[in-house]
Amino acid sequence: MPLVDEHPFGTMMTNSAVMPFFERLSQGASKLTPSERKLVEYLLLTHPNGILDSANAIARHLAISPSTVVRFFSKIGYKNFAAAQREVRLEISTKFASPSQRASVTLPFEKAPSRQLINDVLEADIGNLRTTKNNLDLRTLEQIVSHLVSRNTPQRRIYLIGEKNSFAAAQFLRTQLNLCLPNVQILESRHSTVADNLLWIGAQDVLLVISMRRYSTTSIKVAEYFKSIGALVIGIVDSPASPIAEIAHHKLYASTTSPSAFDSYTAVFYLCNLLLAMVSIVTKAQLQQTLDRGEDLWRHFSIFQQALED
Repeated sequence: MPLVDEHPFGTMMTNSAVMPFFERLSQGASKLTPSERKLVEYLLLTHPNGILDSANAIARHLAISPSTVVRFFSKIGYKNFAAAQREVRLEISTKFASPSQRASVTLPFEKAPSRQLINDVLEADIGNLRTTKNNLDLRTLEQIVSHLVSRNTPQRRIYLIGEKNSFAAAQFLRTQLNLCLPNVQILESRHSTVADNLLWIGAQDVLLVISMRRYSTTSIKVAEYFKSIGALVIGIVDSPASPIAEIAHHKLYASTTSPSAFDSYTAVFYLCNLLLAMVSIVTKAQLQQTLDRGEDLWRHFSIFQQALED
């Protein structure tokens, strides 16, 4: 399966990860020992695979000592050899399409310390949230909210679709939007029924697609159909090169970098929460009435466990 490099923040991330690595390799070249020079040449020639080997394997290949390999990375500014490997794994993981491909480069050879993994995952998600926030276009965000809450077409329906991992985000967004707006539905997209579920779609309707790599062909075809009949398409995607980004009238971008084989959806849910917050403010007058009706219905059907009476 081919590599893909189509993340909206791919260039930014590559520059922040690869360039420091190569700059560090070239720093103080005149002070390197012969063994260290041999190591630098090897790492440059074999990047990224070379550095992903164990220190012992690299040392055997170059006929140098493992301690030379380990000391070298401390010498050029890394905390240790494992820290350099984590940096390179994080950078190249953004270029692979499938979890099975990413696993080969993101999973360390030895079990990572739990404390380090806790920090790595947290830092990656903080970075995703920051990058996603910094790349938000306020005008686009306001236009999306305006379309969602529009009352110009009473018969209008809002459809949400998300396949595979994106389904959880689509279901979450639908559950909460349903408290703010009428006619919000998850579009059932099983292959055998998806065409039937599009029978009554009209130009007044809105489709919100959540689509992260690997891109679902069903979501793409549904978005293409909505657009072909003049309906509005909104996308929450991870890349300007995403097929949905090319189809959607408005799109929001989520950064999904992760130190593991699996994409992070933290920033995707951040965008969902952001849309919900903005929609709830616009619909504030009706929202309280809807929530009150909801409480009555939840009590009627005993949906939630009731608090003990004093």
